[in-house]
Amino acid sequence: MKYDLIGKRFDRLKLIHRGQWAVSYQAFDAMRGRYVFLKIIPPAFHQDGEILARFHREVEIAGKIDHPNVVKLIDSGEIGDSLFIAFEWLKGKPLDFFIKDTAHQNGNSRPCSNAVLDSLPVKVVLNYIKQMFSGLAAIHQAGIIHRDLKPNNILLDESGTIHILDFSLSYAADNLNITPHEHIVGTPGYLAPEVVAGAEASKSSDLFAAGVITYELLTNTALFTAKDIYTTLQMVHQAEVANITKIRQDVPPALWTVIKKLLAKHPYDRYTDCIDVLDDLDEIVITDSAVLRKEHWRKSHRWFFSRIIVRAALIFIALLSVGMLITFKSVFQAFPQAAHPDSSIIIASSENMDANDSTAAIGETNNPEENPVQPPVLDQRQKTPSPAVKKNPSIIPDNNNSAFSIIPKARAPQESTISEKIPETIVPDSVHIFFNVFPWSKVYCRGNYLGTTPFLREKTLLNKNLRIRFEHPDFPPLVKEYSVVITDTLKIELDLTAEFGRLDFAVEPWAYLIIDDLEKGTLPRAKPLYLPPGEHIIRLKHPDFPEMVELVSVSPGQTLVIEKRFSP
Repeated sequence: MKYDLIGKRFDRLKLIHRGQWAVSYQAFDAMRGRYVFLKIIPPAFHQDGEILARFHREVEIAGKIDHPNVVKLIDSGEIGDSLFIAFEWLKGKPLDFFIKDTAHQNGNSRPCSNAVLDSLPVKVVLNYIKQMFSGLAAIHQAGIIHRDLKPNNILLDESGTIHILDFSLSYAADNLNITPHEHIVGTPGYLAPEVVAGAEASKSSDLFAAGVITYELLTNTALFTAKDIYTTLQMVHQAEVANITKIRQDVPPALWTVIKKLLAKHPYDRYTDCIDVLDDLDEIVITDSAVLRKEHWRKSHRWFFSRIIVRAALIFIALLSVGMLITFKSVFQAFPQAAHPDSSIIIASSENMDANDSTAAIGETNNPEENPVQPPVLDQRQKTPSPAVKKNPSIIPDNNNSAFSIIPKARAPQESTISEKIPETIVPDSVHIFFNVFPWSKVYCRGNYLGTTPFLREKTLLNKNLRIRFEHPDFPPLVKEYSVVITDTLKIELDLTAEFGRLDFAVEPWAYLIIDDLEKGTLPRAKPLYLPPGEHIIRLKHPDFPEMVELVSVSPGQTLVIEKRFSP
C-alpha cells in the first residue's frame, strides 16, 4: 500500500523501511508542526493477534522511558484505516554506518588491518558506549528487555548523541511468555549463547549484545557472522573472541577486561547490571599518549623500571645456571667411573700376568678390612704398579700401552616381566559427564530429563545403560550410547547439524510437503529441514498440479537442495 497522506495529520511521507508487518516513514506531523519517525501497521495485519500485541507492547514500553539516549515516543493510535506509532525525528545515522559492510558481505569474522586503521578512536568509542549503556540502563530500570540490540537499532545524531531505537521485539521482564521457548527472536550475530540455546532473553543477554557492538566499533568488523544462520549461531555459542589489545595497540587492557566480561559465554560470568559496566568504564582515563586506569596512573613509571629489574634478574639466573652446568659437565668427564655406574674398576699391572692366579679383583672382597681398595703405587723409574697391587687373571692390558684397564662388570640377568600381574580393568560406579551440544538440546537418560544445554554443563550419572537422548525441535531425536571404563569422566561434544542431512527447497509456486508419509507443512518454509541419514521419500502436492515424488538419500552433514516447479 502506498501512502501520500495519512488522515489530515501526516503528510510529506518519505519511505525509510518496509518490514514484514510495518512500514516506516519520515513524515511531517501537522498537529505538532515537526517531522516524526512514523511506523504504520497496514489494515491487512489488524486481524493478526500477535502483530497487534506487538504493536501495543511497543507503545506501552516506549511510553515508559524518558531518557536522552532513548528515542522518545510522540504519539500513537489509529488514524484513517491504519495504526500508527510516531517517534521523534532524529537527524543522524545508525552505528552500523561505522562498521564496514564488506565485513558482513564477505563473512569475515576476523578484524583486518585496514578495518582497524579506519576504526574510530578509542576515546570516541568510549564516549559512544557510555551513552549506550546509560540508555540501556534506563530501559532495564523501566523493567524492559530490549531483545534486539544491534548497531542498526542505535542511532547517532548530528550532535554526537546516541539514541536506542526499535522496541518492537521488547517486552516487560515480568512477562516472559510472549515467544515460545523453542523459537529464536532477535538478530543471530547479537544473540547471547543462552538465547541461542533456547533460554529467554534477559538483562544479561542485552549486555552481551552491547559487548558485541562495543567490539565491532573498535575493530570496524562484524564479530559473529557467517554464510548461514546456523553457522553464525554456532560461532556465538563456541567461538572464542580474540584479545582486542592484540589487534589495536591503543585499546587499554582495562577496556578489554570490560568487553571480555560482557562477552562471557555463560550469563553468570557477565555483568548483572548496566550501572556496574558504567562504573568500570568511568575508571578508564584517556590521554593523548596512553590510556590507563586511574589507580595505575601514578605507578606506570615505577612499574616500567620494575619490569627491567625483573628481566635483568632472570637473565643473571639463566647465565649462572649455564655456568654451573658447564662446570658440572667438566667434573663429570674427569671421572670415568661416574659414567659407568654398572662397571667395577679393576686395576692391575700389564706385566706379571698369571693365568693361574684366581685372586678376586680389588674391591670385590666381602671384608673391606682384609682387602681394602687402594690406589696403585707407581714406581717412577719403571712406571709399573708396586707389588701392593694384586694380580688378577681377568686383567687385560689396553692397546695404548697403559698400565691399567677397565673391565665392565657383568650385569645380573633381569627377571622376566611375563609373570608380572596385569592390573584389572576398573569400571567406575558413576560417571561425571560434561555436555557441549550445538545449537542446544534437551537431554534425557533412562527416561529421566537431565536438563537443557548449555545450562546443563555437567551431570553425574550411574555408569549403567548410558543411553542418552538429545531433543531439539528443529532436528529429529538423536540417541547415543556411551561405554565408560577406567576413567570416571566423559566429555560429550555434539553438533546436531553434523549428525543429520539438511534439505533446502526451492519450489514454485508452493506445495504441501510430505516426507516418509509424514506431513511437514507448507513450502516455502522459513527453516531448513533436517533428516536422519538414509533414504527418504519426498512428496510435493499442489491442488492444481500432479503430485511430485522423489527418492533422496542424505548423509550426515550433507546439504541437498530440491528445486521443483509445478507446471500443467
